[in-house]
Amino acid sequence: MIARRRVLGPSAAALAAAGALLVVTVLAGSPAASGASPHIIWLSPRGFVTGQNIAGGHLTLSSPSGDEEHVTTDAAGDSQWVSYPLQISNQLRIKQVITCYKVDNATSYISQVRLTRSKIPPTATVVYDDPADLTSTGGACRTGMMVSPISVSGAITLSLRLKFSSTTHAIDIGAIGIVTTGSP
Repeated sequence: MIARRRVLGPSAAALAAAGALLVVTVLAGSPAASGASPHIIWLSPRGFVTGQNIAGGHLTLSSPSGDEEHVTTDAAGDSQWVSYPLQISNQLRIKQVITCYKVDNATSYISQVRLTRSKIPPTATVVYDDPADLTSTGGACRTGMMVSPISVSGAITLSLRLKFSSTTHAIDIGAIGIVTTGSP
């Protein structure tokens, strides 16, 4: 007696999975996906420098563990700024900023995330201004507001406005993500 085995074709689930894989592969390889899909440029917080301090004190930047920028001040108050000069290809367009941070006390926080563009000193144009208060004492990454793509035509500076309610508080800045579109 001859044993016969019945060979079954692929199941409907297997065909659907293969079709989904094909669609993903085709879309990922398309020119539209490669040129216009957003990607994130992650920056180390170690590039921040102290900026304008309307509160009148001095900001101190340190890095106890090497993975963050630990910011303290010797004067309580608002409008204490740290800045980060961005080095981004002028073929990219910025759509969003992701700010990773942690505060010691929710009454001292990051009160604004701003991008400015400048060419000829002493002028600069604000091109991104997110006024959300970042108050997480447990640490968080906040994905900022989405904007129309901002062209990188000139020097772009990221600035964080800090509000300290006490000189005993600290604000830790972690990685910064710049969400862009275009080809580098």
